[in-house]
Amino acid sequence: MYDLLILGSGSTAFAAAIHARDLGKTAVMTESRTLGGTCVNRGCLPSKNLIEAARLVYDAAHPRYPGLTPAHLGVDFPALIAQKDEIIREYRDQHYTSILDEADEDAQPPIEVVPGRAVLVDPHTVAVTAADGTARQLAGILAIPPRHPRAGRDPVSHERPADEPGGDGVDRASPFAAYPGRGLHCP
Repeated sequence: MYDLLILGSGSTAFAAAIHARDLGKTAVMTESRTLGGTCVNRGCLPSKNLIEAARLVYDAAHPRYPGLTPAHLGVDFPALIAQKDEIIREYRDQHYTSILDEADEDAQPPIEVVPGRAVLVDPHTVAVTAADGTARQLAGILAIPPRHPRAGRDPVSHERPADEPGGDGVDRASPFAAYPGRGLHCP
């Protein structure tokens, strides 16, 4: 059982896992694709890199100042893709893999990543199936809370007001939870 179970391994997942570790809690992330999530591998970083290359080609062909002769820059697309892939690999290694590889000098719990596709089993458990078909169940407080807590309930503790049907004012939530935009809550 982990203190924090995170679906995905992007920047927000790493921020939550690092914060959990700093609090002395255990954290595990699941990842169905590549470490680092969408932004690093398929979104922001690669698209900005290729957009900048395209801008350079366009600007050379369409100079902004009189007296400059338009120039045609040749494009070696395979080389462009290769340099983009190398930038992504270096970034992923520097900002994600290195965090997982760090030696634990302060006796903090390690951050784990379990590769595979996660499927919710219950509110605190996921089944992760790896590419080779092996499956593993992980349990912990999921870092994917409901989008909107029920009206009248505290969004962090989910404590039921005493006047709510079935409510007795008792906090039944875990002492450790994650909420998008609010960070981690640990009493």
